[in-house]
Amino acid sequence: MIPEHLRAKLKHQLLFFKQFVESPLSVGAVIPSSHFLADRMLEGEGEGHIKAAPAHIVELGPGTGAFTSAALKRFPNVKKYWAFEINPAFREILRHRFPEITIIENGAQHAVECLETAAGSIDLVLSGLPFANIPLALNKEIIAATHAIMKEGATFSTFVYIHTYQLPKLREIRTYLRSKFKTVDVTFVPYNVPPAFVIKCVK
Repeated sequence: MIPEHLRAKLKHQLLFFKQFVESPLSVGAVIPSSHFLADRMLEGEGEGHIKAAPAHIVELGPGTGAFTSAALKRFPNVKKYWAFEINPAFREILRHRFPEITIIENGAQHAVECLETAAGSIDLVLSGLPFANIPLALNKEIIAATHAIMKEGATFSTFVYIHTYQLPKLREIRTYLRSKFKTVDVTFVPYNVPPAFVIKCVK
């Protein structure tokens, strides 16, 4: 008999693959991110102001919640967690798995108006958005909105897959990130399908 947590994990993976087949440009991956990638996305956080005080966290494109789960375990004292997800099937899973978070059915480029008075107070932004599949102009809108909702010293953590990293669009995105943030650091995560580069930006 398959344990319940493994059945749930398999269900999420099958749904993720189904959504990829139906909409490969907006989903961007065939299975959810590995825990290795999730750990790297959160690496370096939780040793200062985020864990010492209630945190405001925003996630862009959480999918079935790989990063959401890791973040909530790492930051049990999180005060508010917003997740921007436009896929209805993913939203349904997120509501079931994480009833404590606020799910926003809107694009990440609208983050400032959606968060209203919370804009400018965000400690950490996690992104699972497939930047390689998003038009460059919209990518820049999303990055600008992300920068605007973050407090000084906050972190924006995102990733790109190894096969897209050197695409001209992704190179231009990294240049744009460096123009917006004080620091931009890139690390490689081999244990993911496919392997990925994590990009961490500090405001």
